[in-house]
Amino acid sequence: MGIATTNSVIQGIGNILNSHYPQVPLMNEELSQGMTAPSFYVKMVKCEHEQELGDRYKRRISFDIQYHDSGIVNMHSIAEQLFNAMELISIDAMLCRGKGMYYEISGGILHFFVSYEVVVKREPAEVSNMQKLELRRELVI
Repeated sequence: MGIATTNSVIQGIGNILNSHYPQVPLMNEELSQGMTAPSFYVKMVKCEHEQELGDRYKRRISFDIQYHDSGIVNMHSIAEQLFNAMELISIDAMLCRGKGMYYEISGGILHFFVSYEVVVKREPAEVSNMQKLELRRELVI
């Protein structure tokens, strides 16, 4: 088991968005003046990391998938589709289920919120061996 990074989860979300909405660009930065709508932007909101057992950890990563468009009606339709599309994503060849999904529209932008939980395992630290060990034993009478 490896470490699922935030970037690998973002990549999984991007893959789903590109497969479901190939005509809508996925922006690397939030929409600013001069950019055209419609477009998606994936923003990491929060990442929680807690130890479970030994070297196993649970990581919960929350996202705000923003959709920029000119029509409110279309935003509701996209949000309904995102509930199904974001249910399962592939992260480093494993499927991960989206949790806590909800959406809101504010400032003319659709904000679709979803969290993904992944179990990660800490790689063991490399231990250096001793160079030489000399053992002397004496019998004292």
